[in-house]
Amino acid sequence: MSKLLGKLVENIHSTSDLVVFILATFVVSVLTLCVLGVFLYSFIHPDHDLNDPLKTVTDIITVIVGALVGFIGGKAAGRQEGQQEERNRSE
Repeated sequence: MSKLLGKLVENIHSTSDLVVFILATFVVSVLTLCVLGVFLYSFIHPDHDLNDPLKTVTDIITVIVGALVGFIGGKAAGRQEGQQEERNRSE
């Protein structure tokens, strides 16, 4: 397990890549546990309404995907600005 994690970390080139990797891993873990919990609850209590828990999980997914997209978009925009500044200096 540690060798696999070591190889993953070797392929990460910057701190922001590491942050995205950790955040994405955390998101996948939490959402998997949430969906599994709702799924198990539906078997334990089949007569209960599951619209509210499923709506909550959907809202969490929407917020986290939006945060990841915003982070990655901001990173790309910053990289483009840096490259543009380098071009302007070289000219």
